[in-house]
Amino acid sequence: MKILVNAQDKAVGGIVRMMNTFVESVLKTDPTVSFHFAVASSGIGMDISDRRRGKETLHGFKADHLVLSRDYYPEMLKRSGSLAELKNNLVELVDFYLECLERSKPDVILINGTYYRPWALLQAARQKNIPYVVYVHGSIVQEAKGVSEPILSLLKEMEKDFYSENADYIFPSIAALKGTVFSGRANPDKFHVIYNSLDEAFFVPKKPRTNIQKTVGFALRWEEVKNTDFILDFIKYNRTAPNPYQIKVVSDLVAEKSKLFQDQFTEFLPPKTMAEMIAFYQEMDVVINPSFFETFGYVPAEAVAGGTPALVSPLQGISEVFLKCGLERMISDFSDVSAIHEKIPAIIQRGISRKEIEDLRMELDPFRLSKKIVAVLTKAEKLK
Repeated sequence: MKILVNAQDKAVGGIVRMMNTFVESVLKTDPTVSFHFAVASSGIGMDISDRRRGKETLHGFKADHLVLSRDYYPEMLKRSGSLAELKNNLVELVDFYLECLERSKPDVILINGTYYRPWALLQAARQKNIPYVVYVHGSIVQEAKGVSEPILSLLKEMEKDFYSENADYIFPSIAALKGTVFSGRANPDKFHVIYNSLDEAFFVPKKPRTNIQKTVGFALRWEEVKNTDFILDFIKYNRTAPNPYQIKVVSDLVAEKSKLFQDQFTEFLPPKTMAEMIAFYQEMDVVINPSFFETFGYVPAEAVAGGTPALVSPLQGISEVFLKCGLERMISDFSDVSAIHEKIPAIIQRGISRKEIEDLRMELDPFRLSKKIVAVLTKAEKLK
């Protein structure tokens, strides 16, 4: 079975990590599966009229690459008042995916995400009448909180358009299913909840920490859905707390803005590679992930894998895994900053047991979960 996958050239990011782990696991366990990658990315410093095309390899397979300006996608959204107009404005991207499909002739397409690039691939898949499975990694509507109309309405229509009674859908959690437009649809037998897998590299034994001042870590994209107001309130509260923590925030917030929030206890850091994040988790005494909504939640999963406690809300997919692993104490309400600040010492003192880590490893095992994904793709391929 040949699978075409839309991919990104970023070194970090949830979808990238998930797909890299999935592909590597499949290649080790199922020699009958092959891949073709369609890589569409944004180029920094490019003019909106600039285009770059190329061919490369990923995981040893062919990959077609299209690079458009970073401003291209938001500009096309602004120019579009309907899905029909958006498809016309994104015609270059849709044509790129059509060429990839014509060249690779896949048996099935794995569409990652529900934003504009996967949506363009969806249009190509439907035009070519090739079976596809949508991996609903997130909700573009949830992540676009704060975006003004009419763009928000257009994004809602885009997310709705991903649904078809003839297609199968993979969700990384029940929270992901309930938090998207798919939850009200009529074909639940087409919905498959499969947790995101976790790379073995994150399961590093926790090194003893003897520092007197405890360190609290945050790692996120600086967006409203991530509950950034809580982080800023936590930083503010920490300044005058009897026992302040050292706070480190890994984010994509530009330096000019992050400087406004830094103080003697708080440091903002730029995005990190996977290896750097592993080291970051080891340096933290606790990680806090206060997001209003996460379809999964890689940061807390990665932290706990390395023995660092991580607080999450019940509206995050990873909370479902934590419950299965006996980590319900990590699930918290984030309405009261002072309550979170005061409960941290007890959370740190209890730590994470070896059994809890092993249970997490079993739940998020890449080989077991990749077989489930392949089974869904096989089912879709056989129905063509």
